[in-house]
Amino acid sequence: MAINSRAKGASAEREVAALVHDELGIRLNRNLEQYRSDEQGDLNGLPGWTVEVKHYAKANDFKPEWWKQVSVAADRNKEMPALFWRGNRQAWRVTVRLSSINSDIAFDLANEPVTLSFRAWASL
Repeated sequence: MAINSRAKGASAEREVAALVHDELGIRLNRNLEQYRSDEQGDLNGLPGWTVEVKHYAKANDFKPEWWKQVSVAADRNKEMPALFWRGNRQAWRVTVRLSSINSDIAFDLANEPVTLSFRAWASL
């Protein structure tokens, strides 16, 4: 029996929201408008960030289309993209722009994606 992908996505979003709350004390809310527009992230409430959440059975790296989706939404919202992703039985990882880590980075490298552990991202 196939797992309903929307239910699986909602569960992953709640999991990430709980992690952020536990680590940073910030309450995130699921964005129920996300299904109407690609210009929205999955979670609201993290100032300066557009958050997209992906949970796939086999995910050893993020998919370029995931990164494009969150980057376009973040640019439209004038925020930084944060792609939270993991495969089954794996820890959450967060892909961000290199400029999120080092604002002095060369302009031509600023938008390069880099992947961090959740705890490393939470320390930014």
